[in-house]
Order: sequence, then structure tokens, then C-alpha cells
Amino acid sequence: MFVLTHEYDEPLNSDGNWFHARAYGRPVGGTWGGWLVFFPVVAGPVVSTRRETTQPSLEALGYWASGLTEVYLQGALDRALSLEPEAELAAELEALEQLQVSADARADALEDEAARARAESRAAEAALDRTEERLLNTIAKQAEAESDVHEEAATASRAVAHAAERALRARTPTTRSQNKKKK
Repeated sequence: MFVLTHEYDEPLNSDGNWFHARAYGRPVGGTWGGWLVFFPVVAGPVVSTRRETTQPSLEALGYWASGLTEVYLQGALDRALSLEPEAELAAELEALEQLQVSADARADALEDEAARARAESRAAEAALDRTEERLLNTIAKQAEAESDVHEEAATASRAVAHAAERALRARTPTTRSQNKKKK
């Protein structure tokens, strides 16, 4: 990605063709490379120098570009016009091929990482399913045990109620009156 770092006010002339000069930069490794690009005032192809400088930062590149003289820019225009288009295209093609190789390697690494992440996700989902199943089984067993305890308590309460009812029936009215007389 090229970044415009400086625009020059005075047009430059070469063989009757006028150009506006601009300085551009882009990251190159851990530094910034600088190029001068010349745009025709009327019509014609845009021409560019090869990399003119390497600076430690974008700010340093802007400082470098702001200090260029008209004489330097005229020489850069002459150099840019004398460059062989085939050589520039070959260099650009090589850079694009390197970019493609790098992008393919990154894509492969990302695809591998995505496959690992999908496998981890499936394993986590299976573990979650197993844990949920164990939790539900535990809850079901606990509920069953509580149900058994309640049923036993209900059976015992019914037995007590039946025993009390039988004892109450076993007592006859005469037994009640005799008990009252004894007192």
C-alpha cells in the first residue's frame, strides 16, 4: 500500500512534456521506502523512479521528501523516463509472485489453524454433551431416590393411620363407657 508523503508545487519539464511530482512511500520490512512519481500535466504515461530512499519511519520519509530540491527532482524525472518499462514490469511481477507465495503460505497456516480450532470445538461439544448427560443422570437418580424416600414415608404414614383407625374401631361404645366408670 503506497502512501502519498509529499506533493511538489512546481511542475517539471522534460523535452517539452510537463510533470507534477509526488513522493510516495510504502513499508519495506521494518522501514519505509520512498519513490518519486511524475504525473503528466496534459496527457501521457505516469512514470516513477525506482526506490529513491529507505527511511526508518513514515515521518522520516515525509521529512526526506520535503527537503528535495528542484534539481534533485529534475534528475529523478530524467531517471524515471529512462527506465526500461520491461525491467519495471519484471520487478513488479517478481514482487507480486513473492506476495502470492507469502499469501498462500499464510492462507495454508490459517486453514490449518481453522481445522485445529474446528477439531477443538467438536471435542469440547462432545465433552459438553457427556457432562450434560452425566448431570441429567445424577439429577434423575437423585429425584428417584427422593421419590423412594417420600413413598416409604407415605407408606409408613398410611400404616400408622390404618393402625390408629383399627384401634379406634376396636374400641366399642361400651368400652368407652366402662373406662369412664373406672375413673
